[in-house]
Amino acid sequence: MDKIDTSDFTTAEEFDTAYRGIKYPKRPASPERVVDKKAFDSDAEYYRALADASEQYEKDMSEYKRQVKETGEVAGQVASDFREFCISDHLDAGIPEDIKGLVYSAAYEDGHSAGFSEVYNSMDDFAEIANKAYKAGVKSKK
Repeated sequence: MDKIDTSDFTTAEEFDTAYRGIKYPKRPASPERVVDKKAFDSDAEYYRALADASEQYEKDMSEYKRQVKETGEVAGQVASDFREFCISDHLDAGIPEDIKGLVYSAAYEDGHSAGFSEVYNSMDDFAEIANKAYKAGVKSKK
């Protein structure tokens, strides 16, 4: 699976669409589900077919695991890009990175079950508080 270029995304909805569009591979069927014992005249024929199917299953599972890992990396990249988009769109540049991470985490926990758009909306609320607190802290140090 190719990396998704999010550099031109300007809305949370674009991230939602990209993320939801990621297709995860289908797990291969186990040999026992593929080979029907009733289709064979003897146990020997059945077990030979089951052995062949098992070899193919191992190959298919190996490929499946590779695809799942690759797909997960792409999904993680989209989520990471969204995090950066969300932070840069809502938080003042001077806010320390650890505080930015905390604010994003709070917004994520609040809205992730409804998708990136809701995280973005939650981020707006949390960022307003963080930006005001940061500015007040900077002002009080002067």
